[in-house]
Amino acid sequence: MLFFQVNTLKTTVDHLTELLTNNECNSNPCRNGGTCLDLFNGFICKCPNAWQGNNCETDVNECSIYAGTDMGCQNGATCTNTPGSFSCQCAANWHGIRCTESHDDCTGASQSELCGHGTCVNVARVLSNQTKYKCICDDGWTKSTSSPACTVDIDECSAQAASCSRNPPVPCINIPGSFRCGVCPTGKFL
Repeated sequence: MLFFQVNTLKTTVDHLTELLTNNECNSNPCRNGGTCLDLFNGFICKCPNAWQGNNCETDVNECSIYAGTDMGCQNGATCTNTPGSFSCQCAANWHGIRCTESHDDCTGASQSELCGHGTCVNVARVLSNQTKYKCICDDGWTKSTSSPACTVDIDECSAQAASCSRNPPVPCINIPGSFRCGVCPTGKFL
């Protein structure tokens, strides 16, 4: 009888030891960036804010949670829940992640459509229907008299802005938005 009790006790201790040493997090049970915390005979997942559930498998509906707060879509935007996040479809005259920035001419089209080889900068309108942006040209580009876009290449070679060698002479070759120097004469180093 004593042998049976000792054997039962040994089996119980072995089982408890196995439960204590087994790391249930080894199977990576937490999904969507959740952090696994190993417990005695189990685990707990610490989920990122956008996920919930025992294994972080359930998407949080941020549209419902953030509705009417500064964290949600603003200014009449339509909120769409997406896996792990949400997006805002802005009403007219608004843009930005949460539709908090008023619409301007620079966001009405791509930078290249509006300014060519330049950067669009909004300016206040003085008259209605007046263009509400200006273009700051990239190096090597300028504007024509008929458009605010930077579409005219500056010929650096004719403007004497190029720094190719003059002694010995090395030809300057204009390329769109820049220039390059021609081949150095044989035996000469610059």
